[in-house]
Amino acid sequence: MARPREFDSDDALQASVNLFWEKGYHATSITDLTEAMGVLRGSLYKAFGDKHTLFIKSLKAYSENLLEGMRKNLETSKPVEALNRTLDIVVGTAHGKAARKGCMIANSALELVPEDPVTAVCVNKHYDAMESLLTRALEKARTDGKLKTEMSPTEAAQAILVWIQGTHTIGKTKTGKVRAANSLAQLKKTLNI
Repeated sequence: MARPREFDSDDALQASVNLFWEKGYHATSITDLTEAMGVLRGSLYKAFGDKHTLFIKSLKAYSENLLEGMRKNLETSKPVEALNRTLDIVVGTAHGKAARKGCMIANSALELVPEDPVTAVCVNKHYDAMESLLTRALEKARTDGKLKTEMSPTEAAQAILVWIQGTHTIGKTKTGKVRAANSLAQLKKTLNI
């Protein structure tokens, strides 16, 4: 009879998300993972597969959590307020410890996408989902007469998506918050929101 697992798999997965997010894929060792997750090496492999499989599960969990928060924020009766709130939240993460970690999706794209097609698929799915959420909010804002830009909702969503990912990268620098705030002011003028 097999012994039951002696750890909570959701907690262990969240620990792996945090570790991969902070250190990246290549700098994270199996030993780092077993220590952070509180599992033995054999249990890690049995529950989650090899390091790359665990990384992909972690990346998907991070993505799902981020998208769920974004969905809850954007699917509202006041889409322009929700868009502004979303953008302001991103600027708020452009300094301090949060900024040094950046975005796990952006970090993974920079570190792995050129060499890892599985990670590329996850990153692209995440960006597609973000763009879709933003587009729907912008379409609703246009329908409500609150979006005055000449850009289509899809073009505006793409501009916002690129700004968000750029902000996560520039936020790692000492002047990230200032640059993020200044560029956000210009983005809001361009979108007229």
